Amino acid sequence: MELDVQTFWLQRQGHAPEAFEDAFAGPVRHPEGWCLAIADGATETVYAGLWARMLVEAFTEAPGEDWLARARRRWQTRLPKGRQVPWYVEEKMMHGAWATFLGVFLYADGHLQAFATGDCCLLHYRHNRQLSTWPVEHAEAFSHRPDLLSSSCSKDVPALLQYQSRCEPGDRLVLATDALASCLMQDRRTPRWPDESAFAQWVQRARVQGTLRNDDVTCMIVTIL
Repeated sequence: MELDVQTFWLQRQGHAPEAFEDAFAGPVRHPEGWCLAIADGATETVYAGLWARMLVEAFTEAPGEDWLARARRRWQTRLPKGRQVPWYVEEKMMHGAWATFLGVFLYADGHLQAFATGDCCLLHYRHNRQLSTWPVEHAEAFSHRPDLLSSSCSKDVPALLQYQSRCEPGDRLVLATDALASCLMQDRRTPRWPDESAFAQWVQRARVQGTLRNDDVTCMIVTIL
């Protein structure tokens, strides 16, 4: 099995690209198949974008049982130290950063296994029809308080949900952060953008129309060849 993967992202309107707090990684080839992941850093926490990147990198490199622990160890080594940090930022750092997460492993035989905490979503399409969405099943089910993964080892870890399915040649999978996932669930057609410019125009139009909330948006469109 081979994959064709397109990745699109855009920061919130009115913010610089450097303020983007989503993250994505993959596809990474492993002996058994392909690994991809996205994450959405919680804006109200400090260095949330950095934590989101730690999560997707650790999962796609080696999606074993200790990937979250590895992400947390890396987080500790990447934080700025000493005089680089104002006191109020240092105080927030003590509470850690938080993010939602979705990781997908596609086996060579078409078997799919996914893991998620929060509301990053996996949307499965076949013959231009939306077959399933997970872990959120419909647009009205999104909330402002999703489960989050913490960078702190002292925090309780919410359940990492698991999902399994099968893919066929021609299927498309979309990994999307919450605002975009909600919009795509309402449309239900297979999303297609020829390039980044077309994606940015679509996002801006949807925001103006009110069908897409103004938030960082990320999606990975995976076509099964």
